[in-house]
Amino acid sequence: MPPKQDGYHPIESVFQEINLYDEIKIEPANQDQHEIDFFDIKGAKINIENSSIKKVLAYCLGGNPPYFHIVVNKKIPMGSGLGGASSNAAAVLTYLKKEGLITTFHASDIASSIGADVPFFLQGGRCFVEGIGDRVYQESDQEKTSFLLIIPVLHVSTKEMYQALDQARSYSSFGAFNKEALDYHNDFQDLVWEKYSIYKKIEEVLRGFGLPLYLSGSGAACYAPLIPQDSMVLTDIKRALQDSFDDLLIHGVQSL
Repeated sequence: MPPKQDGYHPIESVFQEINLYDEIKIEPANQDQHEIDFFDIKGAKINIENSSIKKVLAYCLGGNPPYFHIVVNKKIPMGSGLGGASSNAAAVLTYLKKEGLITTFHASDIASSIGADVPFFLQGGRCFVEGIGDRVYQESDQEKTSFLLIIPVLHVSTKEMYQALDQARSYSSFGAFNKEALDYHNDFQDLVWEKYSIYKKIEEVLRGFGLPLYLSGSGAACYAPLIPQDSMVLTDIKRALQDSFDDLLIHGVQSL
């Protein structure tokens, strides 16, 4: 859909929670302020100035005690389009709710203020999402699904992709998304495929195993749905990708 007057683009999408997540440790701080430390997948400390967690603490506690020391071990790469920051925010909101520092109503209200994907991560599972991510509908009778998740080591700017989408005006019609048939169509995919040649090369490798490739959000992550027979050759698929590319993060993941 084209952007509204406020600049936001309405979406229709299915969001799926998977078993790849950042590890978050929350404990009382030793000083009268919050401490937030982030570490990458190699254990190196990284600096994130205006993090979603910092925003949550500001919204919920407004600089008042209690103060927390929060350590985040990033398993979800930054800029991968997998909602790492949003899921971090939702995890801290859930913790504050459990501790009685905010109510369920406040958690939901604050989630929309922090980021468009945060309301989904408060629910998890598989959800149909509309609006700017604020209308979240849990899907029932979900079948467990496996995916081959592939993350190129590059940052795809969501803002730039939306600008390219606006310029191309290649939006799907509102209401065209088929959530019942697990529609994997993504309006960003052709644009990202054209801008970053690595995706077409990954697609070529997967085609040799009879697998399609789809983009997650605006990238950088992409994925292939797997059927049980595919899991038997998953090692071969990973090896073929590793032989063809130096910098790919590859995970076999499952829906939650």
